[in-house]
Amino acid sequence: MRALRARRAREPRACPALLTALLLAYPPAFRAAFGREIALCARDGRRALGNAGRAAAAHYWVVVAADVLWSASAERMDALRSTPARLQRRRALGSLLVAGASFNVGYDAARAELSMGGLALLVTALSALVGTVLLTTRIRSAGAAAVESAA
Repeated sequence: MRALRARRAREPRACPALLTALLLAYPPAFRAAFGREIALCARDGRRALGNAGRAAAAHYWVVVAADVLWSASAERMDALRSTPARLQRRRALGSLLVAGASFNVGYDAARAELSMGGLALLVTALSALVGTVLLTTRIRSAGAAAVESAA
């Protein structure tokens, strides 16, 4: 038991909660097909850092988050081609908000001399949140709502 605890203490921790949240940015079909592989790749990349320190681990997760959010936005845009126009507009706006927020975080992480101010951080977080809500909520048609309420 001690050997297992000692090995876990030396082994770099993945960030499963962060990764799980990030994978929600992908469309469900894409996530079902590739989510496990993305998670394994991110975990292996973090393990490859070894015990490089907290700053290196934080930088790694910022880069992974920006990459996942950017590629998820592209996947969402591709998935829009087969959806109704109203839902397309909503998801396109959500994708743009998430992509803009991820670009802002990635740019700030890449340029250490620049630091995001409190207002910029708030705007970025709100953009990511609103974009994610627009991407993940479903629009019910009036006909579907009437059928559900009659049942």
